[in-house]
Amino acid sequence: MQIALYPRDLFDFIIADPNLFPAAQQVTQYQDYVGDSALRMMWVVANSASVQAATTAAQKRAAKRTEFDGMRQWITASVYFDGIDDNFVQATAVPTLGPVTQMIAGSARFAEVQDALMVDEIVALAATAVFRKDWPVLRATGVVFAGYGTSEYFPHLVHYR
Repeated sequence: MQIALYPRDLFDFIIADPNLFPAAQQVTQYQDYVGDSALRMMWVVANSASVQAATTAAQKRAAKRTEFDGMRQWITASVYFDGIDDNFVQATAVPTLGPVTQMIAGSARFAEVQDALMVDEIVALAATAVFRKDWPVLRATGVVFAGYGTSEYFPHLVHYR
């Protein structure tokens, strides 16, 4: 699966000091991660080799379903982060996903897979995926060194991923 090529263990969902990160900000960040994960899942499904090789609408629909089911199996086989389980996700996280479901349902990416998948199942899988060790959430990470040298008029920077 293409999804397995993403970097691993980059989870940074904030379950930290509530004074630094208020609950509303934690919910917003979680919703962003779920939306991003759902969009990536749909892209992987729609652009998989088996879907691209299918020639009829029925074959494409079946290939999308097979790809998504394989992704679900891979994600659910991964372990949760410490302190997280299905009960936590269902009781705490899933109730906040209304805006994410609406956004995904109206996306062009969902239009590519809606013949085979339902928006609720995509968002539900994404909701659990972001709490799993093998599912990365960050788009990219790195280090930047920026500043003025001894003779520069403008700052320079070096970025390492």
